Amino acid sequence: MVLTLVCSGWVAGVSDGNPSPTTRDPIHFVDITAEAGLAGIQAHGLAWGDYDGDGALDLLLGGLKRVWLFRNAGKGKFTDVSEPAGLVSVVNSDTGGAYFVDFDNDGDLDLFVAPCTLLANHKGKFDDVSSKLGLRPGNHRVGSAAWGDFDNDGGLDLVIGRIGTAGGDPFEGGPLLLYTRDHAGKFEDAAKTVLHGMENRSTRIPAWCDYDGDGDLDLFVGSYRCYGDYLFENRAGQLINVAKQAGFPQTPGQADENEHTIGAVWLDYDGDGDFDLCHHAQHTPVRLERNDGGGKFSEVGLAAGVAGKTTEHLGMTVGDFDNDGWPDLFYTVEREGQLGSVLLRNNGDGTFSDITAETGLGTVYGFGTACADFDADGDLDLLVTSEETSADDKGLLEVRLFRNDTQSAAGWVQVRLSNGKANVFGIGARVEVQAGGRKQLQQVVCGDGSLSQRPSTLHFGLATAETIEQIAVTWPGAKKPELFTGAKPGSVVVLKKGAGVGRR
Repeated sequence: MVLTLVCSGWVAGVSDGNPSPTTRDPIHFVDITAEAGLAGIQAHGLAWGDYDGDGALDLLLGGLKRVWLFRNAGKGKFTDVSEPAGLVSVVNSDTGGAYFVDFDNDGDLDLFVAPCTLLANHKGKFDDVSSKLGLRPGNHRVGSAAWGDFDNDGGLDLVIGRIGTAGGDPFEGGPLLLYTRDHAGKFEDAAKTVLHGMENRSTRIPAWCDYDGDGDLDLFVGSYRCYGDYLFENRAGQLINVAKQAGFPQTPGQADENEHTIGAVWLDYDGDGDFDLCHHAQHTPVRLERNDGGGKFSEVGLAAGVAGKTTEHLGMTVGDFDNDGWPDLFYTVEREGQLGSVLLRNNGDGTFSDITAETGLGTVYGFGTACADFDADGDLDLLVTSEETSADDKGLLEVRLFRNDTQSAAGWVQVRLSNGKANVFGIGARVEVQAGGRKQLQQVVCGDGSLSQRPSTLHFGLATAETIEQIAVTWPGAKKPELFTGAKPGSVVVLKKGAGVGRR
């Protein structure tokens, strides 16, 4: 057996292929915030990850002044372990970003907290190692962060959006912070030597992805005022802004101080084997940039049905909520939007349908969001964090956890990577699952959406596919994928680098 099967049990249906849109099961969520132990929390940032290595997804929340760490206690419950973990005195920034990351490659998840605090995991207790390792935020407010090994040296690099100077102009800040590791293991800001075509303007959301499939990570960066977003192509470790050549708009909408690109996710929405980009700015419609190959993109948001009825967007996440084999989209809306957040179901034909009203989500306002199968029942649940609120809004704009109670016979498989001693969790790897005559593509990320992080374990819906033909993993820095066989629907599989059956 070339796959390590962590758990198994569910068996898929009796025929291969994808169900038609008319036969798919209704997606249904139930708000379990209070019974899960998460009531009354106001936080912007969130991250899913297994910090204690027990196989269950834990939850990190970034508030406007502090962070919370919740251990998954099983049976749909979380326990606040912030105090024994040594996190009560950790001061967060006013943006609330918080992330799980194994920065030291020791196999357990450490914590990164905005503006620039790195906490090493020592058997569930966390120590601040920021200053010792050279992390210095400077006099800037920060936006979202993302980790990835763009130079393929085996160590994770860190990119942070900067919104502006503390107490100064929130829009005229500075270029990205881009930290790489030197030979001594310390971080150094390499932005000035690595980023080309970066203007001295505030940025909010970075998102890594090897969109051109050449074996190294490229970078999308959303501007905090809509002067134009950035798309950096990785050329031998140098990041070159190619947004204009790629077809990205340079001034989406009428640029003013209220238009900020805040959310972004990479996904293969149309199943053609490359990564497309969904992103949005406040007060402008959601954009879907279809990857046409050859470094070119086409904006198809309106035609695909993602533009939506409101433009007050904040965070977004992607996941197959009904296990039909097609990635769906969820994006949050701020309180002023009135219409509430939106769930878009992928129709499998290049379009999406707004099914929010029939999902049980109700009217949800929020900031960050990320999906994860926290209760290990084979479908993706959803957490939404809150906005800044007044006392009158308390209860309405707090963290909310929605359990996915969709009644479905559709199959699934979850994929966890083991990349050896460097970049242990395989951040940036491309994973392609072939089942039921179709191929699905995802990547392992560490930070996307907005102030949010999905788990490094990837969830693939299999529809009615009875077998999985193979799983192809393109490891960070590799040109060709490694092939694995033997995975079963309804299981969590651990794929170890070098243990596959071959390469194609």
